[in-house]
Amino acid sequence: PILNHGYAIVDIKQGKIIKEFSIFNILQDNNFIGLLYGVGEFEYDRIHLNDAEVIHKSDNFFDKGDMVLSSKHLSTVFVYRPRTNKVIWLKTGPWLNQHDIDYLGNGLFSIFGNDTFRYNKDDNYDVFFKTSNNIYLWEPEKNKVNKIFKKIMIDVKTPTQGLHQILENGDLFIEETNKF
Repeated sequence: PILNHGYAIVDIKQGKIIKEFSIFNILQDNNFIGLLYGVGEFEYDRIHLNDAEVIHKSDNFFDKGDMVLSSKHLSTVFVYRPRTNKVIWLKTGPWLNQHDIDYLGNGLFSIFGNDTFRYNKDDNYDVFFKTSNNIYLWEPEKNKVNKIFKKIMIDVKTPTQGLHQILENGDLFIEETNKF
């Protein structure tokens, strides 16, 4: 048994589901079976999808309608093209248990890394890998990942939630949901 996270396309005028997508099936269909079965002990909430965002405008890198997805428990983010059932790219880490990924355009992504690991000895809780959350800038074309806003992020500590948005003026907005 597995908690089969996914997302759905909904007709907002009629409130009806048009189509549903299973993250487990997407990864399996695209030969990422090792992420599902090959790392650590198998667990019920293996995927833990915590962000699914549609790309609203085509550019030289991605198509309108592509989906940006974040799997917390796999420490993995990826872009999925529903019309072809293909994962366009996928990256696991260096972020850990990340919560939010945003497409910035021009092939760039920002990722809110909780940078925690799950520890289940006594209770279900997350422990910081280092000392704080991080914002990562991922450039798939260059296979380059950088931490950005490092000085600001030193005091941001939300182990299991959190959102971010890089504003048009370059400022960073953070939702520090459950400060540690």
